[in-house]
Amino acid sequence: MYRGDLPHTTQISVRNWFLDPSRLKLRECCLQSVRSTVKLTIDQAIEGEPESLGALLDILEGYSQEWLLTIDPAQIGPNDVWSGPQKWRKALNSGIPNLFSLSRNKDKVITVRLLTKKLCPVQIARINSEAV
Repeated sequence: MYRGDLPHTTQISVRNWFLDPSRLKLRECCLQSVRSTVKLTIDQAIEGEPESLGALLDILEGYSQEWLLTIDPAQIGPNDVWSGPQKWRKALNSGIPNLFSLSRNKDKVITVRLLTKKLCPVQIARINSEAV
């Protein structure tokens, strides 16, 4: 489901109903819900569980406003019309500071890519005291 497709074990009638073009918004909502759940699970493993329901809601709201949760473009499922390189480009241009994607390499190991925008001070030049 994270890839934007249903498991192959899903009944054909359910698959056809879910993949019907009139349910595009429903599929997008389900896909983002699954991706947010995966991200939340990873975050909880690293940072621990949220202190309260309010904290959990703040985290989920932060995901929708400050994160792009997607998959490696080479592994996008056939029914995922919301991912891809153009989505990363659009997110960067709109100011979303965190890009997160999962992928699976040829050895079936799941990898995470995380890109976080942050300010980094850099020294551009130094003025020699004798020149002043």
